[in-house]
Amino acid sequence: MLSSATLLRSLGIAYQVEEIPRSNSVPDPRAKTALSYGVSTLPNFALYEHQAAVADLVVAGKNVLLSSGTASGKTEAACLGILAKGGISIKEPCQVVVLYPTKALPNDQWERVRSYFANYHTCRFDADNPKRKSEVSHSEVVLTNPQMLIEHLKFSTPFAVFLNNLKFLVIDEVHLYSPFQWSLLLSYFNLIRKKGLNTQVTLLSATLGNPDHLCGVAQRWLGRPFIHVQGKTVSSGTRRYRVTHQVEDLSSFLEKIINAYSEDEGSTLIFLPYKSWVNYLYGRVSNKKVVRHHGSLGVEERREVEQNLRDGTAKVCLTCKTLQQGIDIGHISRVVHVGLPETVAEFWQREGRKGRLPDEGEAESILIPANSWDEGILRDSQRYNKLISMPIEATALPSRSMAATLFDGFYSALYHLPLESETLDIATKLGWLNSSVDFEAYMLGDEKALKVEPTLDGEKLFQSLSFYGFGRVPLLYEGSIIDETSYGEAVRAALPGCILQVDGSPYVVSGWSKYPVAPDPELRIYLKTPEDSPYAGMAEGVRKGMIFSRVHFDPQAVSVKRLRGAFSEVQLRPTGVDIYSATKMKPKKIGWRSVVPTPELPLYTNCFLYEAAGVAEEECEFALHALVHAMREEFSIPLNTYVHMVAINESMARLLLYESSWGDTHLLLSPERLLDRALTLVDMPAEQLLLPRCNQSFETKLNMTKVKDVLTGMVTLITNNNG
Repeated sequence: MLSSATLLRSLGIAYQVEEIPRSNSVPDPRAKTALSYGVSTLPNFALYEHQAAVADLVVAGKNVLLSSGTASGKTEAACLGILAKGGISIKEPCQVVVLYPTKALPNDQWERVRSYFANYHTCRFDADNPKRKSEVSHSEVVLTNPQMLIEHLKFSTPFAVFLNNLKFLVIDEVHLYSPFQWSLLLSYFNLIRKKGLNTQVTLLSATLGNPDHLCGVAQRWLGRPFIHVQGKTVSSGTRRYRVTHQVEDLSSFLEKIINAYSEDEGSTLIFLPYKSWVNYLYGRVSNKKVVRHHGSLGVEERREVEQNLRDGTAKVCLTCKTLQQGIDIGHISRVVHVGLPETVAEFWQREGRKGRLPDEGEAESILIPANSWDEGILRDSQRYNKLISMPIEATALPSRSMAATLFDGFYSALYHLPLESETLDIATKLGWLNSSVDFEAYMLGDEKALKVEPTLDGEKLFQSLSFYGFGRVPLLYEGSIIDETSYGEAVRAALPGCILQVDGSPYVVSGWSKYPVAPDPELRIYLKTPEDSPYAGMAEGVRKGMIFSRVHFDPQAVSVKRLRGAFSEVQLRPTGVDIYSATKMKPKKIGWRSVVPTPELPLYTNCFLYEAAGVAEEECEFALHALVHAMREEFSIPLNTYVHMVAINESMARLLLYESSWGDTHLLLSPERLLDRALTLVDMPAEQLLLPRCNQSFETKLNMTKVKDVLTGMVTLITNNNG
């Protein structure tokens, strides 16, 4: 195996190195095996302690959350427990449902899981399987994703297969779900409870920041306790190199190491911060052993890349986020981080992709600074160690989410189930449910005397609901639907003039069928090829992924309709689409197109609008970044949980802070702790911070008294709006 120490020295690169010992988590040869549980379809190797613990709990009828490192056999533990428990009847569909957060994961694990359940019919239920409906109706075991589940519950016969026979539910990679998505999953738990099913639930995760909290929230909605099993990381030893200074010509340096690693006997994953960087470097390196993998590529191209990595045909893969999860890509001996990941969880997910078995020999990882902030962290061992030792980001989920409450109200009204008074009260005030009661019958104990139905607005909103947000909007090219996107993503990234990637091919948005006042099932988005668009002169760059777009909003025009508590209808006014070129890895704005007309487009989320007089934009930005960083450091809430905008006129500053995924995260915050931590961060020198600070160049010009006043006002606003 090529030594990165030798390579870095030959290129004149300064680095520090640390030795990470191999994992001590090795199965005891005397431990239980699958055969110990009477299961012959799983490999009969000695089980890890956490695998046996999960199997024992499932056999005992318990609900389990297993948090364990990558490649520690989580899937095997869940399958073993189900098979050992038994009770799966032949020809009763959907007794075992396994949920994955993406389509790629069930495709990847399909053959393995099917072999474990070899005595039963197993199918994949997803949009890529055209025979999915007929297969589901006679498959005891179903691998699917939550979007398919939600669509089935909304449009299929009430309590059809996904509820009638459900005995075991497994949810994989639970740390990847947003608060909004967890709200939908929790409402599904509540349906299971109301139906009176004794479904056993097993949750799996490699990087979960708050497992005990998640167990408590899940128990509240399912009505039965969860037991947390903490496994151990399984890995070989690692030699980790930290490049301590920014490389002057980063592009040229990366090309050199890519070519060097392509000749190595082991395979290398290189994680880059942006898809445009992946596309740029892939285009620069003409090497058949170098491949790329990201979400804008077609399904078949991604599968081919994964197979090439498994069989050793490909030696270097350039990627962003798509290979952080547990897709099988064979033996990876080296991981390269270009830039520090956005979250601690991402760092450990990436690190877990290499050296996944203790007997694979030593692996390597290399951390390369992409900017001055990375450089400051990587050359300071103390700051670097503090950063990677921070608690993993939490699954930010309050025990009583309004989102989950409302979804539960929709489902209960649709399926004529008992409805809690609080849920009915909230949904009625929002105008989403109507109720009528025959008081005489109700007083005599007839529960059916209370009739609850969605209003016209509520029905419209519910039908537009998807696992990714309110509304799934069809994308049409030459009159045919070629894909769909969420309503929220359409507002943020699919306005006229935007560049989109659909199954690996670039398109330009030519128009919308209408500008709705709410998520609208009649909305359609029309696409053209780059050659037929206003960007025809740069079509080649668009096709290579080197030209991309970003929507620009007018923060001054933002309006907020407070619906109840912190839940709001946020009106965003797009004013234009900025066009960028990344031909030199540093995006440069090269054009702009106005959005005409400039509609106000609503998003349903938690929103906080704060106004202050006599405050500079830089002071507002500084305060907002201190606020979201305090949420991360004090409460482990991910930095990308909130989106912010700032608008300044002659007399007034307007600060908009809203949840990127509606989930009532503010309910987790303590105002005293949040404010204390934020004020501490404001006063802390930049060289002591663990997370990047906005507008560092303005620090000497800021009025810190005003910054702290803004912080105090924002914390008060957020924590006083608990619904």
